[in-house]
Amino acid sequence: IIPACDVRIRAVGGIVDTQKLVADDSLLVYSFPEMIHDFWQSKAYLISVLLALGAVALPQLKGCLWFCIWTMPMTMQQRAKLLILNDMLSRAIFINACFLCVLIPTLHVQFSMSGLDFEVVAEPAIGVISGALTV
Repeated sequence: IIPACDVRIRAVGGIVDTQKLVADDSLLVYSFPEMIHDFWQSKAYLISVLLALGAVALPQLKGCLWFCIWTMPMTMQQRAKLLILNDMLSRAIFINACFLCVLIPTLHVQFSMSGLDFEVVAEPAIGVISGALTV
């Protein structure tokens, strides 16, 4: 499964150099199904549904539509209408990719403990970037 989000922890601090990077590790890597599951479990139903539609349902529908457009016999007017529908699906998928690019960086926490400053941040992974490019 292609990763969509990388949750990282960074620790900065120390006795001599308070700005020294002590740790920069990945805590966990989310794929789209894991993100959908975790948002659903945290009762963020709207975000879960938007992720599921944009990451799973709409791309599959777009692929099926492309197959039908170019393999089934139809009039030029019918094909034109389906191509316009396909373009609208592409725009919806792009909007979902933009939504993800805004959603993921908002997952950000900072705290201090024992002279160290910790930062837990979610960063977009290759799955989000490649998904946005293929639309």
